[in-house]
Amino acid sequence: MKFFSFIFSSVFLLPTMALAVPAVTLEQARAIALSQEPGEVIEVDKKSFSSGTVYEFEIRKDDGTVMEIEVDGGSGAIIERKIDRLGPDAKLPDALVSQAQAEDAAKKKIVEMKGNGARPAIKEVKYTLSDGKTAYEIDVKEGFTEYVVFVDATTGTVLSAEKED
Repeated sequence: MKFFSFIFSSVFLLPTMALAVPAVTLEQARAIALSQEPGEVIEVDKKSFSSGTVYEFEIRKDDGTVMEIEVDGGSGAIIERKIDRLGPDAKLPDALVSQAQAEDAAKKKIVEMKGNGARPAIKEVKYTLSDGKTAYEIDVKEGFTEYVVFVDATTGTVLSAEKED
């Protein structure tokens, strides 16, 4: 009989333990996220893992920047806080140059490299660390050629511009 009760509890009771209700509700997690990054919540995901629940919020700030905040469903602690997408006029804490200014610098560099007939288009912008400096990594397309341009986030100087293979 002990063997049967072990099997019964292993098969029927243990799986329900993994489905425990998180200590922090979705609304509480939302309030925590907004206290860290005020703005408009534009997306919410609830992820359940064997270790617990994580709430993920995307919050659009006034400058258009979208922040991603993850809140632990057990403790309410912020697990992760990162920039998902920069707004066109965003300035990061250690950046003196906005994304729009960095994009202009990247386009000018491509025109300088290709000539006045060039019509560069921005494909993607990331904020990164390059040679110990904070920089915008900007993917630019001109015709059928793609380039990666790094622009210093403090000075606006183009650090490098290279063709992608």
